Amino acid sequence: RIHRMSLGWAAGVALTLQRLQADGRTDEQFAREELFDYFASQVLHASPVETQEFLKCTALLPTISGEMADALLGRKNSDDVLEELYRKGAFIDRRSARPASYQYHDLFRAFLLVQLERSKTPEEFQRLQIAAACELERAGHADHAVRLYLQAGDMQSAARLILAIAPSLLMQG
Repeated sequence: RIHRMSLGWAAGVALTLQRLQADGRTDEQFAREELFDYFASQVLHASPVETQEFLKCTALLPTISGEMADALLGRKNSDDVLEELYRKGAFIDRRSARPASYQYHDLFRAFLLVQLERSKTPEEFQRLQIAAACELERAGHADHAVRLYLQAGDMQSAARLILAIAPSLLMQG
């Protein structure tokens, strides 16, 4: 169960087991909170404020390219930031595609999204969700874009995109 929760990440498994043994507890919620505390203290809060904001905002994207992050954040050096995070082992995986794309570990991404929502007003959070959905749509990730539009409450954009991709989905069966 712990391996499943940490998705096999050695640090997550080790920390969870260590804490559970020390406290004599076995509930899954406690273990999940421990992993999140680790993520916060070791990665997010140890990073400069600009990097913290980068991490939180790009967590809206299930797969991140430098170009997508640049467009979402209005910057020009996201490739460098993503590569630096990857080299530091910041719970990010690099895909071999050209150009490179990155993906946060699922638990870390969930943690970052909670932190993003807590740090923004509801309007700011919704605006970021819609901006990320637009980027996902532009990059050809319609399924993720629709989900994000729906989470942001932008039913009109979700319906428009669903109708646009419906013919190709029907052809696929």
